[in-house]
Parts: sequence; structure tokens; C-alpha cells
Amino acid sequence: MDETDRARQPLRTGASRPFLKRGLAKIARTVLREQWMLLYRFSDEVSYDHTEFARLIPPRGEFWADPFVVYRDGTYYLFFEEFRFRQGRGRIFVAEIDEGGLRGQPRLALERPYHLSYPFVFRWQDRDFMIPETIEAGVIEVYECVGFPTEWRRLKTLVADIQAVDTTLVEHEGRWWMFANAATNPGDKPYTDLYLFHADDPLTDRWTPHPMNPVVSDIRGSRPGGNVIRTEEGLVRVAHDCGDDARRGVRFKKILTLDERRYAEEEVRSLGPAKGDGLVRIHTFNRENRMTVIDGLRRIPKWPMG
Repeated sequence: MDETDRARQPLRTGASRPFLKRGLAKIARTVLREQWMLLYRFSDEVSYDHTEFARLIPPRGEFWADPFVVYRDGTYYLFFEEFRFRQGRGRIFVAEIDEGGLRGQPRLALERPYHLSYPFVFRWQDRDFMIPETIEAGVIEVYECVGFPTEWRRLKTLVADIQAVDTTLVEHEGRWWMFANAATNPGDKPYTDLYLFHADDPLTDRWTPHPMNPVVSDIRGSRPGGNVIRTEEGLVRVAHDCGDDARRGVRFKKILTLDERRYAEEEVRSLGPAKGDGLVRIHTFNRENRMTVIDGLRRIPKWPMG
């Protein structure tokens, strides 16, 4: 077959598909921007159908992600990461919310000279604390609330010299357990390996590493994606799927064994984008009292249209 004849042959669909996908992806990156938004629902029962959730759309130049909800004295407070594209660094914001939506504008709760996200808020001994993601600082640190919900002061470093994301605590059988995804080797991305630590005090800086670390090595289900859920059947860990699939979400892992020597879990449910919902990814799930909240990634034009 000479070159003229070769040029007349139809393209082989299988062979051309990767080139087509790369080309479309390049065009999409040029004209579209990814934006995280928040979705919520009030219900007596836990809802996993996010197509029924109301949406909170952030301003065009930023995204909102990693939502955590706190119910206090009859009011729901929504903590989340606020990221402005021009600044390139996350901050922690908080907003009051009810079934009608936000009650006023979100307010700044915490800002540092490094990136913040995943505002894990917990209460202990009648005090409120927050462990935000601080991978850019190379530590896991805790903040104490001195004026709820917008005034927080740095209390201490819990774990030093660690490249960790999405630290999540849970108290179980008299001990505190810390889940965090961390880089196993220098230069690794901290998305594959889940590390577990334990202590008798959530504010200690002497956390004991679990002997099975990393207790989970799976990019599709190791990274924490919200509070550990307490159910009648036991604890369920929410995991963020960081795989290569275009439409990835969160996975729910029932904890089968959790003690100072052993750890085991099994997947019992998953939640991801649905056909026609306009979402590309979901990576956080939290519930408090009657409110369930997630975040969802959508693609929008980089420039105003029309």
C-alpha cells in the first residue's frame, strides 16, 4: 500500500481513540475551568441520592470544597475550604445554613501563610478544635476555638515532619484514632497510603503509629473523605477515590477490626457523579443531625459567555 492509498483508508476507531481523547482534554483545559461547589440536604434519614440535594454555587473566581457541618444550639454551621484562583491558596470559611440556604455571607474562620483545606472540626471536653489540612507546612497541627465559629488560634503541632492530607480523628473504645494519608517516600504524592495512629488524648504530640502502617494502600479508597460515621453496626470510614477514572467519588468502608495491633475494613457503599448531574467528581461526605453535605466538581467556561 503506497502513501496515497494509506491516506484514503478510514481511521481505525480503536487506534485513534486515545489521540482523540487527549485532543479533547487539551481543548477542555484551554476553555474550561474546574470548580468545586457544595451540595446539601436536610432529612431525617441519611440520603445518598445527591441529585435531590440543593446546591451552593461559589463566586466565579473561586471554589468551595471539603465541607464539614457542626450543629450547635439549634443552628447549623458549615465549615469549608474557600479557594480563590488568583491567590492559589485555600482558606477556611464558615457560614450559617438552614433548609432555605445560607443565612448571610460566608465568613473567614482561619487563614495562614500556607494552604488550608479539609477543616476537620471536633469537640472534646466542652471545647472546639480544628485540624485543617496543612501539608504545605509539613505538619499536622490543631487549632482551638476561642470565639465560635470564626476565631481560632493555633494550639500545637500534633505530628511533625509529615506530608499528610485530610487528617480525621475518631474516639473508639477509650482511645483516639488518627487517620491520615501520607507520602511513604520523599517525592511521593500522599494519595495512596493510609496511615493510622492512636493515643489516649487527641491533643497529645505523642501519637503511636499502628504496626500495620500503611493500613490501606489503594489510591481508589485510602484517602479520608469526611468524618468516620457511627452506625448501629459499627464505624464506617468515608474514603475519597483518587483513581484515574474521570467520574470518581467517595467510598464507604465498614471498619471490621480496629485495635492497637490490627486493622481491617470492607467497602459497603459508594457515591459518585450520576448521569446528567453535571458533576465530574465528589470527594467529601459529612452528616450532622439532619443535614448531609457533599462537594461536587463541575466544569465551567474560563471566561464569561454571552
